[in-house]
Amino acid sequence: MATTPSDIDVTQLVLPVLGQEKPKFGKGQCTDCSGLCCRYITVEIEPPQNWTDLDNLRWYIIHDKVSILVEEKNWMVKFDTPCQHLGADHRCTIYNSRPQACRDYTTDDCDYMTWKGGYPAAYREFTDFKRLKQFVEDYWWPKNGCDDD
Repeated sequence: MATTPSDIDVTQLVLPVLGQEKPKFGKGQCTDCSGLCCRYITVEIEPPQNWTDLDNLRWYIIHDKVSILVEEKNWMVKFDTPCQHLGADHRCTIYNSRPQACRDYTTDDCDYMTWKGGYPAAYREFTDFKRLKQFVEDYWWPKNGCDDD
């Protein structure tokens, strides 16, 4: 049976202690992780250039388990939905035949190594439109411009 996000007690996820040296792994970095990168997918999007774009982002985040991630100049829609092949032991049950996207994923900046206070340190995550709107108006548009529409 697949694990669903509501089944996960996030207080039990194995996360590194801030300031602690990166752990040494025997067979791979994923050994002590609870499959963080397999619990969601993201789709890159263009940053909002105007009010119409911002309203489209609002449409995304009014849906359950959908948020907007901003990492520097990269914007993504995040869907909190675990892979159906993530086993109870947090291992991929189709590892040898996994999709190319999984094969291409590197552990250089993986969630396990960059997680901080529940979110990867470099990310801003928005599930609330009021917070997203404030970020865009106060930070993004003054720095990157806004096309009035």
